[in-house]
Amino acid sequence: MIAAPLPPTDSSESLYAAVTRWAGHASRRQLEGILLAGAAVIVVVAVTGIERWPFASAAGSLMMIALWGLLAHAADTDHRPALRLAKAAATGLGMALAVLAAVGLLFWILGPSWKL
Repeated sequence: MIAAPLPPTDSSESLYAAVTRWAGHASRRQLEGILLAGAAVIVVVAVTGIERWPFASAAGSLMMIALWGLLAHAADTDHRPALRLAKAAATGLGMALAVLAAVGLLFWILGPSWKL
């Protein structure tokens, strides 16, 4: 079960800040579960057909959030620059996948005449 989100620290908190705050406080078990579930969704999409790519993009974005959280837990005890670089890469890839999933959702809403 995924833990309830922490209450916002202020009313102007960004989505990025809320997501990273949650990922930084979630348990390792929850984060590992999200990684496995995301990988399962991507495998199912790969097997069933590429037309479901927005689901794979959304799952990949959730996987990057979970990976960021696991890296944040690791950074508590290990302060190597490689961890900071990996967290930045997970952030960038997660954002790109989220945008890709949103575009896919837009095309799905627009209907079959707008397929790529």
